[in-house]
Amino acid sequence: MSQKQKRKGASRPGNLNSNAKFKDPKLVIMMREYREGGWSHADLALFFGCSQGTSSLICRGKAYANVGGPIEKPRAKQYNHSITYSEEVVQAKRAVQVRALRRQGLSHERIAGELGVSKATVGSILRKETKYS
Repeated sequence: MSQKQKRKGASRPGNLNSNAKFKDPKLVIMMREYREGGWSHADLALFFGCSQGTSSLICRGKAYANVGGPIEKPRAKQYNHSITYSEEVVQAKRAVQVRALRRQGLSHERIAGELGVSKATVGSILRKETKYS
């Protein structure tokens, strides 16, 4: 499609676009308010008749940016997948400690409390699901 051959309504934002699913801005605002109230994107999608992806785009303000309502804040990153050599050494030592404490007869919960890790981490190490096992 050339620069001159634009789709009908493609240059208009949000509800002003002739191809928009939600032409009434009140629906977009309502969706954003429901999301702020704790609704999941799956629930919103069922209720408003759209996909979960569309619900996410609308609630984050990526779609229908010209319409008001509460915009969902970006979540903080939960994991840092890049670890340094010193962190790897600490993790390897922790795996050794976990196995030693388990040989002493301590429970997963007790080991987790002693080392300051989750019970799931203790279980992963003991099941040899980590590269430090």
